[in-house]
Amino acid sequence: MQNDTGDTYMNVRETARVLGVHENTVRNWAATGLLVSAQIPGSRYLRFERAAVLRLQQERGRTASQVGPGLRTDGPELITANELNRWADSLDSKGTFPDLMRRLLASTPGITNLDIRGYEGAAAHGWDGRATSIGSFILPAGELRFEFGTNRDSKTKATSDFEHREADPSLTFVAATPRNWAGAAEWADERRAELKFADVKAIDAHVIEQWLIQTPFVHYWISERLGYNPRGARTIERWWADFSSRTRPKLPADLFVAGRGSQTEALREALTGAPDGEVTVVQAPWRDEVLAFVFASLAPETQLLQRTIVVEDAAAWARL
Repeated sequence: MQNDTGDTYMNVRETARVLGVHENTVRNWAATGLLVSAQIPGSRYLRFERAAVLRLQQERGRTASQVGPGLRTDGPELITANELNRWADSLDSKGTFPDLMRRLLASTPGITNLDIRGYEGAAAHGWDGRATSIGSFILPAGELRFEFGTNRDSKTKATSDFEHREADPSLTFVAATPRNWAGAAEWADERRAELKFADVKAIDAHVIEQWLIQTPFVHYWISERLGYNPRGARTIERWWADFSSRTRPKLPADLFVAGRGSQTEALREALTGAPDGEVTVVQAPWRDEVLAFVFASLAPETQLLQRTIVVEDAAAWARL
């Protein structure tokens, strides 16, 4: 693709597309020096050497391939705690782990007032996340405050976060990491005994694995993100990425809902209303048109979109 500086340099949008990240992530990497911006005379915009971008792409690809091994034959190719632990060493985990936690929390009944910073916002000051819980198999009831970390030494990171927070007996302090943390429960017990907060909870890779089992749409999403290809099912986000990459020219999602406002609204109402046991049928001349219509209809409703899986065979349906 040509830009205003020729083939040698890439702009932010092109760089983000090649690396598979948000444009703001590219800007953040430029600010921290991970990507060096070239100074183009007469331009105030960021530009990156194509060779440097491709080197970073290869490095990220090697990390993903280390996390996602060859397809297994004994299961649906979904990640476990061990893959999460290896992923924690990658650059991708720094910004994506908060997004994983946000998706898990958003998919857990009884969680409200959810506010999680992810990607470029993960390094900002303040709590990494907030939520209100009525209590679940993972989280206690009450006002929750989260600190996230992917550091190798989970205990040191969690202890530092705990010590730097002002005491508040109305809050529950939650330290979360995608790493295997052998002493997580003991650490939480010791901090709880200090009575600095109403409760203290430590979440590591093994707890997250159990959480993922209860939220299959999140389990499929993070498995795809880590380089796995689950058999017989995929998130509709992944389906759309694959579909749109095959069209020439690239078709916008809005094309598939143009003139279909009433059908779009009917689909959203069917998915957000009280379950009644009825099956909602979407019919079109072309299977991909049906799926594209569903994707485009749900795109403005982030939680609905993230809870949607395209199931392609009976075995995957039975698992879900």
